[in-house]
Amino acid sequence: MFSKWNYTVQNNAEKSETVDVHIDGQIVDADTETIFKEWISPNDPSVSFRSFRDKILSSGAKNINVYVNCPGGIVTEAFAMHDFLKSWNRGHVYTEGRGLVASAATYVVSAVPDSNLSENGFYFIHDVSGFFWGNMSACESQLEQMRKMNDHITEFYANLTGISLDEIKDMMKTETLLTAKDAKEKGFVKGIAGPAEAQAIPASNWKYNNKSALTLYNTAVGEFHKHSDSNPNNFALTKSNVMKLADRISNAVNEALKNLGIEVKEDGTAEVTNTIKIEDVVTNVANGINTELQNQINQLTTDLNTAKEANTVAVAAQNDWKTKHDALATQNATLTADLQKALGKEEIPAGGDRKPDDNGQGGSALENWGRGLKGILGV
Repeated sequence: MFSKWNYTVQNNAEKSETVDVHIDGQIVDADTETIFKEWISPNDPSVSFRSFRDKILSSGAKNINVYVNCPGGIVTEAFAMHDFLKSWNRGHVYTEGRGLVASAATYVVSAVPDSNLSENGFYFIHDVSGFFWGNMSACESQLEQMRKMNDHITEFYANLTGISLDEIKDMMKTETLLTAKDAKEKGFVKGIAGPAEAQAIPASNWKYNNKSALTLYNTAVGEFHKHSDSNPNNFALTKSNVMKLADRISNAVNEALKNLGIEVKEDGTAEVTNTIKIEDVVTNVANGINTELQNQINQLTTDLNTAKEANTVAVAAQNDWKTKHDALATQNATLTADLQKALGKEEIPAGGDRKPDDNGQGGSALENWGRGLKGILGV
C-alpha cells in the first residue's frame, strides 16, 4: 500500500555525532504505526512522533539531519516533530525537503533556521482535511475543531514567512504548490539545496560478501571527489546517476541469475528451472556486478576527461582575453600620457570653460583635447 515510501534513521558515517533521518512515508500516530507494521509489513515506512523521537534519542547523536519526501499526515504528530526539532539544544539541526513536501510534512521541514528544499523539490500547503462521524452535534463539534486547527496552521505559516494572514488563507484554500525558488522567496524555507552527491560506502555498512564491488564503487566515488574538489563545476555525480547505477546493477544480477536458470519474478520470488551449484550463482552474480561497475567507472573517467579538456579550453580563452586586455590598457596609458604632454598639464580636465592663457593653455575641455590631438599629429 505504501511501498513507494520509506523511513530510516542511521548514524552518519562521515560525522559520528550526527544522525541522518529520512522520512519518506506518511506521518501517523503511534497506534496506527504499530498496526501498519503488524498487519501490513514490519518494514512499513509510516512514522509517528514516538518512533521519530525515540530513534533520534537512542542514536546518541548531537547533530540531526532530517531529509523529508512526504505526502503529509496527522497534523498534531507533525507539530510534535516540529517542536522536538525546534527545541533541540544538543547541536545543530538541518532539514531538507526532497521531491514532495506536502501538508503536515511542511511543519517538519520548516521547524529550524537551517531549513532547505532541494532544487527539484516542491512545497505544498492546503486547508485542513479530514472526516468525522456521529450525530449532528458531534459532527459540528469536530468541524469546529478543524477550523481551530486550520486557523492555527494559517498563523504558523504567516509567522514563518511574514506574509499576511489573508494571503496565506488564500494560498491554503486554493491548495498552493510551490517550487523551491518560490518557497525560499516567500520565506517557507531559508535555502535551496543542490543535488545530493554520492558518498563512499563504509565497509561496515556493506553487508555482502562481494567486497570487490564495494571497492570498485568507492574507487569511482573517490575519483569524482578528487576532480570535483578542485573545480566543482566540472562534473556532477548526482543522486539520480547513482540510482541509475543501482538499477543497472540490479539488472546485471537478474541477467546473471537468468543465465543460470533462475527467473526472478516481480514480487521478488525466484523460480529455479535448472540444477545449479551455489558457487556458480555467486561467481556469475559477482561477475555481472563487477562488469557493470567497471563500465560505469569507464564512463565516469571519460566524462572527467571531457570536463578537463573543456576546462583547458576555457582557461586558454581567459588567458588570451587577459593578454588583449593588458595590451589595450598599455595603449590607453600611452595615449593618455601623450595627450597630457600635449596639453602641458598632469590631468585632462573633465569639463567646464576657461579662457586660454598667453601660452594657449586653458579653455574648454573640448578645445584642450583638440590642441592635444594637433600636437600629437604635428599640425
